[in-house]
Amino acid sequence: MTLTNRKPGQPEQSPVEPFKKAVSSALRAMAGKEEVEVQFAADRPSLVDAGEVVRARLPEPPRKPSPRDIAILRGHADSYALRLACHDTKLHRKNLPEGLDARKVFEAVEQARCDAIGSNRMM
Repeated sequence: MTLTNRKPGQPEQSPVEPFKKAVSSALRAMAGKEEVEVQFAADRPSLVDAGEVVRARLPEPPRKPSPRDIAILRGHADSYALRLACHDTKLHRKNLPEGLDARKVFEAVEQARCDAIGSNRMM
């Protein structure tokens, strides 16, 4: 007999739910923002920081994720958390170049900067 906290009639929890909760909690903790809305979807991963509302969309893990699936998901989550923790939106906007190619390079360098700060802060 298996014991569970699930009430009769409730759907069975997906085996990846505890992992998704852990990733969401880690993202919020690393970012220093409890109000981050974390969604898992098949859509392209993204981070939207609209000031009051912050949404992180992460890849939906398969029911039986491989180590590669886990690494990709954690990489996105950690990178978004570090962006939220280390990025200054006002300063970034002030220094944003005008050309499309220059903006892409500027964005990539800023993300690398945030990731580097995080890698120095954490083991």
